[in-house]
Amino acid sequence: MNPYANPKTVASAPAVVLNPSSAVLSTLASVTDPSTRNALRIVAQTLTQVAQTSASAVEATAAATTAQIPTYQQIRVQLQAGGTQPLILSGLPGSIVLLSGTHAARPVAGSTTLQTLYYETDRQYLFACIQVGGANAWVYVAGQSRDVVSALWGDLGANDIGALYLATDQEWIYEWSGTAWAYIAGTFASAVANLPAAATSNTGALFFATDTFAFYVSSGSVWHEYRGSVLYTPSWTPNAVAANTSATQTLSVTGLATTDTVAVNPPGVQAGTGIVAAWVSSADTLSVTFANFTTESLTPTSGTYRVMAFRA
Repeated sequence: MNPYANPKTVASAPAVVLNPSSAVLSTLASVTDPSTRNALRIVAQTLTQVAQTSASAVEATAAATTAQIPTYQQIRVQLQAGGTQPLILSGLPGSIVLLSGTHAARPVAGSTTLQTLYYETDRQYLFACIQVGGANAWVYVAGQSRDVVSALWGDLGANDIGALYLATDQEWIYEWSGTAWAYIAGTFASAVANLPAAATSNTGALFFATDTFAFYVSSGSVWHEYRGSVLYTPSWTPNAVAANTSATQTLSVTGLATTDTVAVNPPGVQAGTGIVAAWVSSADTLSVTFANFTTESLTPTSGTYRVMAFRA
């Protein structure tokens, strides 16, 4: 049975023993499982580097204590890879045991060997068993969980400081402070109706309203709104303007608000005419006053108008 085919259903945590041994060099040739071979290759490369830079067995042993250990990501990839043989890494500096399994299956720290590592396959967190206050404890090392904000882990404690959580429905990243979750990065983009309630946990959070083009920043108790400018490009065919007069005409522009200040550029200029005023007369309605400075009726230029709305 492959204990890595479905990490979330592992009944008991498989052990990965990290202990210096040159036997890995001969073991590699007899292993057929891809995930195990990849792990052993990492070990073999480490030992080869040690051998090349050491003139004696004593020097090789000393060099092994400073040899590069495979990264957390490399180990994680191997743990999640498929295969039919146990994954045993040998030939690395120190003496470390790496276990993997669900959060619920994590062994009690008090009965776990110090320096043991444990990777939670359901939360994607890596923990180390070290002494805290004179007793063994699991302490968060690295990793980030991903799920909706309503599923934020509610069982973390003082030893889980720094744990990261990406709320996939908000695109906000939270960090565990030791007592509570706190926003640290990300921008939530959605309709303004989806602006969540301001709370201590989202102090400093950013929200972009996709329907009103406004930015919001949470102070922890209230959202502060910041507006910029929005460009609209409606197509318009104005009516004729009588000689020596001016006339106000309206155009529907969805999204304009009466609190906006607007600047309007026509697609061209009809000689003898001009725009003398522009404003938002009601929601989604642009009013423009055209002037005709000649002695005959003229029609302002038709086409795509550029309307820049500056939000209050």
